[in-house]
Amino acid sequence: MFGFLKTLFEKKNPKAQPRDEKETESLIQAYDEFGRQIFMSRSQWRDSVLPGNLKSQWDDPDALYQTIIAAINDGFEADIFEATRRLFEIDPERERAATIWGIVLMRAGRLDEAEQVFLDFTDEFGEQGIILTNLAKVHFERKDMAKAQETLWHALELDPNQDNGMGWYVQMQLEQGGQEAYLSALERIAAIPTSWRAPLWLAREAISTGDLDGALQLYNRSLERTGRPVPADALMQISADLGRAGELKMISEIVEPYYDASYHGLQVGNNLIKAHFDSGEFAHASQLVEQLYALKRPDWQDTLSYWDTEIAKAKLAVPTLDALSVSMLQSEGPVWIKRNSGSEEILPKTKASGPKICFLGSSVTDANAKNEVEAQLADTRGRLARAVPLFLAEQLHFKTDAVAQTLVPWIEQGGFALVGYEWGDENAAQYASTSEYVITTHLICGDKTWDIEARIVRVADHTCLGTFKVSFDVAKPELAIQALTNDIFSLLEDQVGLKRCDSPIFYDVPAGALFPYYLLRLEQLLAVRCGNKEGVRADFLNGSRNIVDGNIELCMRNPQNVTTRILLAETLLSMKAVQPEILEEFQDKIGALQARHPLPSPAHGVVQSIFDGAFAA
Repeated sequence: MFGFLKTLFEKKNPKAQPRDEKETESLIQAYDEFGRQIFMSRSQWRDSVLPGNLKSQWDDPDALYQTIIAAINDGFEADIFEATRRLFEIDPERERAATIWGIVLMRAGRLDEAEQVFLDFTDEFGEQGIILTNLAKVHFERKDMAKAQETLWHALELDPNQDNGMGWYVQMQLEQGGQEAYLSALERIAAIPTSWRAPLWLAREAISTGDLDGALQLYNRSLERTGRPVPADALMQISADLGRAGELKMISEIVEPYYDASYHGLQVGNNLIKAHFDSGEFAHASQLVEQLYALKRPDWQDTLSYWDTEIAKAKLAVPTLDALSVSMLQSEGPVWIKRNSGSEEILPKTKASGPKICFLGSSVTDANAKNEVEAQLADTRGRLARAVPLFLAEQLHFKTDAVAQTLVPWIEQGGFALVGYEWGDENAAQYASTSEYVITTHLICGDKTWDIEARIVRVADHTCLGTFKVSFDVAKPELAIQALTNDIFSLLEDQVGLKRCDSPIFYDVPAGALFPYYLLRLEQLLAVRCGNKEGVRADFLNGSRNIVDGNIELCMRNPQNVTTRILLAETLLSMKAVQPEILEEFQDKIGALQARHPLPSPAHGVVQSIFDGAFAA
């Protein structure tokens, strides 16, 4: 019930722990309304955040209690003394209020006052296990060991399932009489009719000696006594102990029937996911991941994202690449401009009277790559090889009079093709037969720097009009890609009559450190749209939530940027056709984004209409 007790028991009096420089070196982690991690120094949190939280919750006992517990666990017990006194005065949950107030008094060295709090509670409400456990702590601090043990045992008779109280009791027996006394103490507690925790500890001992049948009997005995729902720490211990013993099937058989994601959360769910994953039951593992995602806990996102990726990798480990059939997907203009969505109203193309030009990438030279066909998750090479043509196409669309197209090689079994060779002028011209010119981009991955080679080919006679090569740090591709764009435009101006135009006022590409993320979101939107193609496997799209969250983060860091907001909106709209079940998880975030950072008119209304379409039933 009160999980903070063990931590408090193990800490020394705060007077013996003066604040020092080490305190300011560690960080406090929190999450904002967009699910983004926020870090600040402990001193900043204590001085700037904690007082405001306590003040705003001064008359709200539930909220005040949660803040007090968090502050104690973070080592700020000296800063919540008056708040805990206030909680003791107003909290209708008298057991909770007396427990935490007595503990804080003990930690302050005010043992007589703490004892009186516990005795007063007992006089008014009767004996309660958690109260007597803390009264035993008072006796322990006074070095009255006999009275401490007597009081603690009586506390366990009243409530034998106190994790910290039971742990304290059996530890004392272990120190006094060794392993035999330890096991005897557990048996004594387990004999209490309502005891379910002690049988779990005995089951752990049985597993350690290879007595699996004995452990199963103890698990059944425990689960018969726990009531419903089964406490999360009970299922956590069973699944962890069986996992260490390699009994994966038994985890599913024993734990899963009692598992409720909304109650047991990630603590138990993580062990179940691992059990199914290690057993090769990837579909079942994915179902558990989805259940936990739906609870919208930002502090679980990293773990769930990890499992998303690991499950996707595992599914690709079984080769399914025989008799590959590759075709070319063709798109026109920017990947994030969708006809009839309204975005063309605020980002119109000035002219479209120039040449028809096609971009073809998705080719890479990497000395470290395997010389064979293999299935794998998208990596930096593949994403960049697809993103560069998409970016060049949108630049051509908005900044010239040309008609821009993009070709993306697609495996009909459901996935992007990334080839390990240059396309060649004749092949490229044949693929781009409906265009006048084709521009191929080839990525060369080095150890320190990467290169992009571009060739401009006239489709009619396969003649190469020019070549370009730029080098860049893979984390900082912006200047190189900008230079490549300008070189391509200049050659097209000179040789094919391309005309440059002023781009729409709302077209604005994120710069600097955000530019690589913009490229990433372009490629991911392409992937989301392909996820709805006929015949594509349901698990083609990996990390869907990370894609949406990444777009939201890009918008938050460019709060007035119409381009990134449309990119986010179109990603959500496309996600609706692929994984509609996840959209509800983001509705509050999108509402906050639109409310906090409205775009200039008429862009705001257009983008909002796309969002509305995404969230409509």
